[in-house]
Amino acid sequence: MRGILIVCMLVAAGYLAVQAGKRGRFRKQVLSFVSICYAAGFIYSTFLSRSPGHSRINLMPFLFIFRSLRHPVEPGNIWPAVRSGQWEMVFTTLSPIKSAVLNVFLFIPFGFLLPEWKKQMTARQVLAAGFMISCLIEVIQAVIGLGWFDIDDLLCNYTGSVLGILLYKAGLRPVRGTENE
Repeated sequence: MRGILIVCMLVAAGYLAVQAGKRGRFRKQVLSFVSICYAAGFIYSTFLSRSPGHSRINLMPFLFIFRSLRHPVEPGNIWPAVRSGQWEMVFTTLSPIKSAVLNVFLFIPFGFLLPEWKKQMTARQVLAAGFMISCLIEVIQAVIGLGWFDIDDLLCNYTGSVLGILLYKAGLRPVRGTENE
């Protein structure tokens, strides 16, 4: 799972380098390198880093996060404990939360790299592509026994795509007009 964060940091650093590039050819080369690194990290983290096992299907959103809650948890104590960093008062394990965060991070680069390559794509098309790829990954993982089909992963991956497209729209993209230099 650390691989996802490393890939995201590499992609972010490379993408910032793309912005710094003044010549279009250099920008395209860096963008290509970053995209290849992201794709390799993506494939590794979704398939190659897993050991074969039995597959399961979870269609109930946030099931594992709810199951990791300490019982009984007083609703009034949840937010004060979380804000003060006393997670152990609320959760028996943070594994489902870490998994959710990493799944969000996995798709943030997708949300800003795809529209850079396919400039004519709308935000809706990028988000639809992210969702379809996420569904495809979940199905493949379940079929070949390298993971689960988990609705939480779909929701988190979609959230990552949304954040990525928001970063792209917010201006984390190269200045236009330098491609042909």
